[in-house]
Amino acid sequence: MTRVSGYRQIACPNCLSVYITPSYSSINMMAFERWSDGRTVGGLYNNGGGIRSCQCGKYYRMKDAIDMGLMMETRMIEVWDDDGSETAFDLPAFLRRQEDNQLTLIELLFKIFFITKIKERFQPFTQITEVTISKPVDRKKRLVAKEVPKDFKDCEHIPLVQWASDYEMENIINFPEKYDQEIIMAARKRYWPFLNDYYREPFKTYCKHRWLPVPRFKLSNEQKENLIALLEFYQAEDDPDWVTIGELLRELSRFEEAMAAFEKAMQRSHSAADLEKLTRATRNKIAGPIPI
Repeated sequence: MTRVSGYRQIACPNCLSVYITPSYSSINMMAFERWSDGRTVGGLYNNGGGIRSCQCGKYYRMKDAIDMGLMMETRMIEVWDDDGSETAFDLPAFLRRQEDNQLTLIELLFKIFFITKIKERFQPFTQITEVTISKPVDRKKRLVAKEVPKDFKDCEHIPLVQWASDYEMENIINFPEKYDQEIIMAARKRYWPFLNDYYREPFKTYCKHRWLPVPRFKLSNEQKENLIALLEFYQAEDDPDWVTIGELLRELSRFEEAMAAFEKAMQRSHSAADLEKLTRATRNKIAGPIPI
């Protein structure tokens, strides 16, 4: 389950406008549908490539935002205490203790053996030993001050971070003079499945009714330009992601190159089930995105 544990205060790196953003204590990455181009449907968490928009008109990545910390407040809470007071420990004195007074293992074993023999000699085995049961200690409650994350109602005077929609990615891609390469490629990754969305329902219909022909996947000039830019980016990495490279090549209908990339991916610890679906689609010369 995806859980929010308070809110962080951040600032836009471009204009220093302040926002709040959820701080997640746990994230569930499950989704109802997963597609080979990265699209998830019905997911419990979607980071959107970490891209957010600002009131200044520019976009930024969450990793580049100025983190001003978790919004906290001090609350008085009740805690149980055994006797209503805290036990004090003198840690410095403990650390300064003399080791010379400690018994060696042989000395300790000899001492235990010697005491046991004396008890056996002077204390008959038939003697009944009295057992004293200690009384339960009365537990009391006391108030302590504790720092806890603020609830949303205590933070709502600060605007919530602004989500950037998929179609806004072209506002980043088409203005390379305003943005660096990292955010442009993050935008292209988000734009990739957005441009493929028209194909999903026809392909899902084909999967339900196999007697129908495979729907045609026709790339627009915009799609082709985006795929080629992503392919060049992934191929230039020191440790290439061969699954993504193969998928980009498959969508470009470069099936032989795609198969070679998937074969390289097989040598690594990638999901065998996903690769089997991708290689089968490649052998059948299906270029469109597929559910995995």
